[in-house]
Amino acid sequence: MNTVVRSALGSALVLVLFLSASGDVCAQSREPTRRLFTNQRGDIALVGNLAQHCLRRPGDPANYCDAVRATGVGGAGINNDFNMGPVDADSDPTTTMSSSADLALAPTSSVRWAGLYWSCAAPASGMPDARRSVRFRTPTTAYATVSATVFDSGVTVSGSADYYQGFADVTDAVRAGGNGTYFVANMSCRSGATNLFGGWTMVVVY
Repeated sequence: MNTVVRSALGSALVLVLFLSASGDVCAQSREPTRRLFTNQRGDIALVGNLAQHCLRRPGDPANYCDAVRATGVGGAGINNDFNMGPVDADSDPTTTMSSSADLALAPTSSVRWAGLYWSCAAPASGMPDARRSVRFRTPTTAYATVSATVFDSGVTVSGSADYYQGFADVTDAVRAGGNGTYFVANMSCRSGATNLFGGWTMVVVY
């Protein structure tokens, strides 16, 4: 279940300006801040994956997820009709949610900067601290805790889900890890209901 998304800037002169989260994902009012400013020849790679997927609960028919994809509630057939639950793609018993993505830069590439973003619909109450960190595994290391240096939350939907986003600079870890499979685990997300989402993205400037 690896997901890879790359840009196609080639060898163009890249001017990169990263800003903090703003708009719908945060209720706080604050000015955006710069993540990185660089003037160099290079490219940007984005890799990531989901944290939630269709959850077949006890009592649901064996074809529950396929049926919802086909027809949905009232015949709509939309993703919001899924009962959502955590993806757990690794074989580590200490993780309750995990997904991976492959980073594949050119062999001569040098990582200039890497940032990890994660976002989820969490319960409107509870887990206030757990949302601020995830477990992060590189191709060369075991899981380690990564804590958000920038965190936004506060958009409550129907009184039941609090949207949030965390960010952490993972440049050193990605430089050391190089190409290969990266995992993010233990994102704190609400599950067992519809109209939920969750996922993560790693942005690599090289």
